Amino acid sequence: MESYNIIDEPKPSWGSTFVLDPIAILFLCIFIPVLWSPPLAATYWFPLVWMVANGIFMGSPTIKKELLIAVLGGLTLLGLLIGFGAIAKQDGMGVMVFPYFRILLKAALFLCLYYIAFIQSGPYALHQYIYTQGQSNE
Repeated sequence: MESYNIIDEPKPSWGSTFVLDPIAILFLCIFIPVLWSPPLAATYWFPLVWMVANGIFMGSPTIKKELLIAVLGGLTLLGLLIGFGAIAKQDGMGVMVFPYFRILLKAALFLCLYYIAFIQSGPYALHQYIYTQGQSNE
């Protein structure tokens, strides 16, 4: 018996039971900081790590693209931090710039998260279909 391989089909992995809907991760990353402020600025870096880990657990065929977006997003956040830090060191600019700094950081983070969630939604639908089919056949 020959087997076939669909290129867009997620490959099962050891962590497939830990896979969450990427939209659920996105909403959790939006609403958890409202209730709790995680230490070590995890509000900004942990969602990117969580999305990449979700792609790895899912066996996503687009994991390289997701990882690239997460790394570029993290570097963008770091660049914004350094850039606004330099601006804030000028006389009296820190108080004026801080509200815009937070808005820009959140915008950059959510743009990356939305894009990764959009990319992961197709493989997640296949993963969910395959995983629920496997459970119903047992």
